[in-house]
Amino acid sequence: MDWNNTTQHYSNHQPDHNKAVTYIMLGITALGCLGNTVAIVMILSFKKFRRSSIAFICHQCFLDLIRGLYGFLYGIYLLNMTAIPACSAVGVTYVLFVTLAAYNLLAIVVNEECEMQRPSANRDKNHFCVVFGIIVLWFTCILIHMGVAFLPKEPEYIPEVGSCIFSYGTPSNLVLHILWIILISMAIFLTLLHFLSMFCRIKYKAKSLKWALIHRSLLRDVFSKQDIDVDPKSVQKSCHSNNLCSHLYLRRIKILSSMAVTFVLFWYPLFLLTIIDHNFTYPKPLYKALTILSWCHPATTSIFVFFILHDMSNKDGLLRRIYSDVYPMMQFYGNPTHHPIINSEWDTVNTGILNNHFSSAETSNDLDPEGQTLLPKESEAANNEETRSIVLTNEAPCTIQTPIIIEQWDCSPTSPGKQRKN
Repeated sequence: MDWNNTTQHYSNHQPDHNKAVTYIMLGITALGCLGNTVAIVMILSFKKFRRSSIAFICHQCFLDLIRGLYGFLYGIYLLNMTAIPACSAVGVTYVLFVTLAAYNLLAIVVNEECEMQRPSANRDKNHFCVVFGIIVLWFTCILIHMGVAFLPKEPEYIPEVGSCIFSYGTPSNLVLHILWIILISMAIFLTLLHFLSMFCRIKYKAKSLKWALIHRSLLRDVFSKQDIDVDPKSVQKSCHSNNLCSHLYLRRIKILSSMAVTFVLFWYPLFLLTIIDHNFTYPKPLYKALTILSWCHPATTSIFVFFILHDMSNKDGLLRRIYSDVYPMMQFYGNPTHHPIINSEWDTVNTGILNNHFSSAETSNDLDPEGQTLLPKESEAANNEETRSIVLTNEAPCTIQTPIIIEQWDCSPTSPGKQRKN
């Protein structure tokens, strides 16, 4: 078929709204390419982002950057209504990059599972494993495409649609097209299933540890004896490290799950139309609209990656926000000047009990008519080396036993929840 005459005739009758849609698609793909490029540069430039847990996410940005360039190329030729040169090579490589992007999402969820179960001290020592995983990913996808017939078999440029991927309406190409859709669906289904399993396990573990800490604090079982002083900041970090890790992992799983869901939203309308309309009889503008929608998908990846990088750079802020979730009756103040005592928001109440009732054997009022102190075992408390002096009211100190030691907990969100013994 002479595509030059066909494209020239179609370009003369192309409506203005079609050009507007194409311009919008070009703008979205350009922003997506820019966003993915910025994300890759940030990950490679800043040391706090150069971690093995972010390697496959960076690889996803690279794949979507390439796919965005393909979409921009398709949009240019669609706008000018000219046939794409070397359609066979362009279609084959584009299908390969789409397959790589789908299976890279599955690699991301597997890597996240390994990162959560690995001790924190060894999380940055598996660079060779990550490189090997990326090589295996590429090799597997290329091998899949070189199965019975290289996917796609005979790409064809359709001027009314603008795509150069599969040839529609041909039985042999339809079978390969459906086979490719099944391969993509397997990767996306396994990704979403694994993310759902991880989310449920971490959510259950976070709730279990939260209520365990609450019960232990109410029963005073969370305290144990120790002869050294404990820094309040280290105690705070020890108490909430588990909650912080669970909170961060839950946020990341939600973001990564959204990446997989957007793949379904942008690609599967075209997939379903291809399966239903096996004779290629539906209106061509419908194919064109759904094809343009699939081209815009790479622009969403950079948005989710920026959310992940933002969480990685704001762990301290997350720690302050979740502090009161562990002990509901405790309130943490990031700025000490906001404390109600400093702001004189709490008024003193005269209960009739003075501090000298706890430090003297004689009372000055009618609270103890027998002349005994309210703290009869003062000598035993005085002999205890692990006592602290606090002030109840006025200026007279008293001594009560309050040892403060927080035991360490396993910070892995997917661990059984046992304590580590030092």
